[in-house]
Amino acid sequence: MTYNAAESSVYSGEPVELYKAVRGTARFLYTSASYAITYNGETYQPVSIERPEIEQNREINRSNIPVTVPRDLDVADQFRLYPPADVVSMTVFRGHPSDGEFVAIWAGRILSVAWLGIRAEMTCEPIFSSLRRTGLRRKYGAMCPHVLYGVACGVNQLSHQLTGPVTVIGSGTLDITGLSGFADDYFTGGFVRFYTQTGLGDTRFITAHTGGQITIPVGFLELSVGDSVDVFPGCNRTMNDCESKFNNLDNYGGNPYRPDVNPFGGGRIA
Repeated sequence: MTYNAAESSVYSGEPVELYKAVRGTARFLYTSASYAITYNGETYQPVSIERPEIEQNREINRSNIPVTVPRDLDVADQFRLYPPADVVSMTVFRGHPSDGEFVAIWAGRILSVAWLGIRAEMTCEPIFSSLRRTGLRRKYGAMCPHVLYGVACGVNQLSHQLTGPVTVIGSGTLDITGLSGFADDYFTGGFVRFYTQTGLGDTRFITAHTGGQITIPVGFLELSVGDSVDVFPGCNRTMNDCESKFNNLDNYGGNPYRPDVNPFGGGRIA
């Protein structure tokens, strides 16, 4: 029996759902069934998991769904102290074990987790919410609008990576071997990345750099003195940084030689 036949059947359907959450290289696989199910070479473990009906409407802001799980579930723990820096995607499959066919009925990402007694409620945003984002973001100005290390920027972040052990962990600061060899603020505006023992990468924005120390907004949960981190320099969006720091002037996206007076209206350009 096919999925459609079982789904529309009055008596033969035995619907179960598979929940696949992905963060980087880590996969969190669960099923609403009372037994483990293997699908596409991956095994989904049974947990007490539930959600309301999925509504399809024109209001994207109201299309989020809450998924309720045990409070100690691994995927919920990713949000225990603070939301992860990277996206945790979620895909829900529905099928009938009798035919082995599963269909993706919902896809999106986990936004946040709230702990309610013995349960945790994950708020999930559908993939269609990306339609709310601004389309054309680039503006005409002297400073470069490109995302550092992004496609338009073109700088290879690995060629500017510094890897070294952490020597001191302070309150919002990290002392890292090798940083003192660079001028102050060289890494300001960049980021630091730490890989946990499970292979998950966590990233923090660098708000300040002085000597061998950087300042970050939130610490790393599993980081210990002696652990290695990867540090990447930032950019102040000027032609000088683009040329002297990254040798990337050909890709500079700013307009430093723009006229001071608007040729169309006669007013000054801010």
